[in-house]
Amino acid sequence: MKTQKSVFISAGEISGDFYAGEIIKRLKEKFDLEVFALGGEYAVQAGAHLIYDTTAIATFGFLELLTTFHQWKRVWNKTKKILKYSPPSVVILIDNPGFNLRIVRLCHQIGIPIIYFIPPQVWVWRRRRATLLSRYVDWILTIFPWEDHYFKGGQAQVKWVGHPIASKVPYFKFFSSNKAAKKIVFLPGSRKKEIDEYLKVIKKVIAHFVNQHRDYEFFIVLACESYKENVEKQLLGLPIHLKKREDLYQVLEGSSLSVSCSGTITLEVALMGIPQIIVYRISNFTYFLARLLLKKRFIGLPNILLNREVCPELIQNDFNSDNLIQTIEKMINDNWRESSAQRNAQNIRKILTYGDTYSQVVGVIENYLR
Repeated sequence: MKTQKSVFISAGEISGDFYAGEIIKRLKEKFDLEVFALGGEYAVQAGAHLIYDTTAIATFGFLELLTTFHQWKRVWNKTKKILKYSPPSVVILIDNPGFNLRIVRLCHQIGIPIIYFIPPQVWVWRRRRATLLSRYVDWILTIFPWEDHYFKGGQAQVKWVGHPIASKVPYFKFFSSNKAAKKIVFLPGSRKKEIDEYLKVIKKVIAHFVNQHRDYEFFIVLACESYKENVEKQLLGLPIHLKKREDLYQVLEGSSLSVSCSGTITLEVALMGIPQIIVYRISNFTYFLARLLLKKRFIGLPNILLNREVCPELIQNDFNSDNLIQTIEKMINDNWRESSAQRNAQNIRKILTYGDTYSQVVGVIENYLR
């Protein structure tokens, strides 16, 4: 009797889980396959056996990690048991380097093939990770065109496959400023700590704009439904519409402005041609370490891609209510920003697009399943 093939896929936060879901869905269309996953609801919907919901414990920074250390330890123990005693045909790792690099070492010891899709951003910091990956990983599939040369020189085969967001975000017929809907969209991130810090600031901002700009509507799009109760509680009494992640593009279309927590979501907003302010706040200790190690002027992906500040950044202590109010006021009064955002969208799409990303990823995985 023919043994059923299996794969193990590991993603961390919600964006990685979405990519995992798309990959699993396409694999299952082609193969009778058993999939074990670290991820979240997208992986489950695609048909994976969820080992642990890692999207619920995703963190950034040393101090933040301490709050979820024991949970990640349980994840590691479960992962180690599966890989050692029921080794899959191939392991697929998506982003989340803090945890996935441990899997790389273990799989290398056991002899399980490894495909790393969306490797660590070694072009930003911690370049030594590139050496480890190029020695231990079978395939490294990069999403930015400049990444591949960082990983060359080892045994790994390296391929740029384009960014999955470029094909996910639809083209829209953009509205001129005088016809655009008067609405501001708030995107608070996908980690609990990020969301809490974000909400502290925007509560005062919304209260201000309700009095000063009564013709504007306000929307907040949640990365995950599990955050809804907490967000509703913190924004109680404020006239803001809560929307699900799947409503993002409908909400964004024709919007005046987005206030976006730094991350993949900023690319989605940029690709839709919506002006945005990129914001972020973490613990002061983590921020201090990050500034020592970061090799880029910007943290917002649209700014990094175009190598200039096309989206204002309010980071750490600069991300406060007064600064955000002033920046929003300036942007909604600058009519040229909308046409500029649309030109930037076209340039970013050109930079990120390289065929069908998922087809290329699945094509590599197929080599280990036939």
